[in-house]
Amino acid sequence: MTSTVSIPPFPAAVGVTHLLVYDTLAPDGLVGGSPHVHFLCSEMYMVIGGHGAVQTLSAAGFCETPLEPGQVVWFTPGVIHRLINHGKLEIQIVMQNAELPEAGDFVLTFPESILTDDQAYFDAASLSPRGAVYTSTERAAHHRRDLAVQGFVELRQRYEAEGLAALERFYAQAVRLVQPKLDAWRAVWEHGPLAAAQATGRHLAALAEGDVSFLCQGNVYTLPAPAPPRRLGMCGTLGVYLPEGARRNES
Repeated sequence: MTSTVSIPPFPAAVGVTHLLVYDTLAPDGLVGGSPHVHFLCSEMYMVIGGHGAVQTLSAAGFCETPLEPGQVVWFTPGVIHRLINHGKLEIQIVMQNAELPEAGDFVLTFPESILTDDQAYFDAASLSPRGAVYTSTERAAHHRRDLAVQGFVELRQRYEAEGLAALERFYAQAVRLVQPKLDAWRAVWEHGPLAAAQATGRHLAALAEGDVSFLCQGNVYTLPAPAPPRRLGMCGTLGVYLPEGARRNES
């Protein structure tokens, strides 16, 4: 039989999402998602279908990495990234720090005139001040993508002209937008990834004492594929895997 009692988080309290990248044109003639940056979360792409690329901008400069089925690509906080869809690009995403990306750990690369005005930013992003990642309509999703692409193109030009100073100015503007969320993010981290690491410490101590009782609590958990409707995210439509929807297999 199955049960929904005492379901643990994903291993290491990561977040997992299935992504179908947007297939509409942006203002610069490329097809794909919204350029943005994360502050605390590394992100990993496991390409499972289609073809495309990820454009990145960081202190190391601009880079475009091809994406092909079977490929794994990851990047760390501070790397501005934009997915390009060359055809049916489908990705399984693994993200650090549980649900922090869903709790607002991102800022879109809007033009400076929007980034410097809190209300203008939240209005343009079709987001609540809490910073939820999802929007309600395709029109809103494409509008914020187009604005983010416009700002990304401008930021690349400033980086080419000014170097690191252009990125540092963007980071400062972006951090100001998310600072009100830091206490909530800390709570997610403490109850997720930190708690998982502390559990490993307890298990190491138990093993050192020859205590195997925690091994007797092992089990198998399953999650079905994300059910429709899919959510409109920054880079495409999202199927979100939520650990609380998992089932524990019991004999």
